[in-house]
Amino acid sequence: MPSPSPRELTLALNAAPAVPRAAACLLAGCLDAWMDAVAGEAPALARDLGVSRRALSAALALRGRAAQLAGQEVDAAAREGARLLVRGDADYPPPLLHLSLPPPALYCLGELAPGPAVAVVGSRRAES
Repeated sequence: MPSPSPRELTLALNAAPAVPRAAACLLAGCLDAWMDAVAGEAPALARDLGVSRRALSAALALRGRAAQLAGQEVDAAAREGARLLVRGDADYPPPLLHLSLPPPALYCLGELAPGPAVAVVGSRRAES
């Protein structure tokens, strides 16, 4: 099975309900540290990365279907007229990288302004 690309894995992390939001943000920022790990390394690696073993195990389990999940996310965004930006993309807003937990992916309608801008932020799982 081929390894997913960093972009695919980032989009899969962003979409995975089994990976808590904070863990998805942290793991998206250090893909190289874990994306090729084996399950037996998870306990020590989770501690080193600052995420729970459960979150890391869920992220490791995504690797086999990351391309499929990423494709679904890209298709869903396109149906709404949006595009997806992930950390590492040239047009990902640099100021967001200074946040303690930069979002792994952004759904973007239109073009990003090069200067000051306003953004609308929504919950991944809205609850009433």
